[in-house]
Amino acid sequence: MMATGNEVYLYSFDYFNPKSFGLLSWKVPFKAATHCTELAYLFGVGIIFSFKFNELDNEMIDIMTKLWTNFAKHGNPNGNSIAGGTQTFNWEPISDDHCCRYLSIGSKPQMREDYANGNSQFWAEVASQAINVENDTEPAHDSMNALPTETSKQAPLFNGSTSTTPVPAGLVDVITPEN
Repeated sequence: MMATGNEVYLYSFDYFNPKSFGLLSWKVPFKAATHCTELAYLFGVGIIFSFKFNELDNEMIDIMTKLWTNFAKHGNPNGNSIAGGTQTFNWEPISDDHCCRYLSIGSKPQMREDYANGNSQFWAEVASQAINVENDTEPAHDSMNALPTETSKQAPLFNGSTSTTPVPAGLVDVITPEN
């Protein structure tokens, strides 16, 4: 998206009300925001279970709907002015220099760096390798970091990062070229 001149905004929804899990809160081993947790605050209704929104939940609804509405109207989640006159943050887009910059959306949203402790860099490398394999191009590598062949039992390692990280076993089939 950035390569075509578009601004890209990254976020992590970190706000969590334990009541949103309803009866599952007794069984769930963790208490934190999960995939799709933010939907309750975009639509103003519990997604998994119905629950009564408290004052902080209502503030989160205001924040989320203002950010998404601004993005839809202006192409920028900050809009033309600060949301409701009370917004104390500015959601900055990622850039080549700040590829892991993101808005942590919690009770006090704030910009942070190093999204997911840099794990996104690893996945960017996996995607790059998959594209190289799909296009039948051989990425620059040495024998220690070569993609495996069908007879290889070693997990592939990627070259070009500050450390070499093995690809999880489930991805080997996706990126391994067929002979």
